[in-house]
Amino acid sequence: MEPWRRWTPNLRRAILAAHDIASDQGCPAIEAEHLALGILHVEGCAAHHTLTEMGVDIVALRTALFEQAARGACNEPTAPDDIGLDLRAQRALQVAYVEARQDWGRRSRHFDDGGRLGTEHLLLGLASPAGEVDSSVLRTHGVFYGEVREILRRADDGPPHA
Repeated sequence: MEPWRRWTPNLRRAILAAHDIASDQGCPAIEAEHLALGILHVEGCAAHHTLTEMGVDIVALRTALFEQAARGACNEPTAPDDIGLDLRAQRALQVAYVEARQDWGRRSRHFDDGGRLGTEHLLLGLASPAGEVDSSVLRTHGVFYGEVREILRRADDGPPHA
């Protein structure tokens, strides 16, 4: 099964938004900041709710992420089909996948039996110190892995859905 088939609809929307933002900025690859911006684009997703519950100023975070992403933009036309993931974004998705597997395992369910990867897992991947993703923009705005994880565990009353 293709990995994207395990993505929730909201995660797909976030990834597509990240792709569009990277393309608009003339970036040759989707960066971690683009993934975070993609999450912010999908209001109502689990990650967006988590950030709101944490008291994160979404507008200020969005502005800071755009500024950070613009610093790395090459501003050269890139064919939309040629945009991939940079190493940090790949690593964030890898950590998100590990988080999703652990999430499902905690519920005594096997991830391979219908497990889904959601925006909440991507947020954990972006914030995780194990992700080797420079999440200084997230940290500056009060987004820390431990707090995200705790909020998601408290809200965890069923399978991931967003």
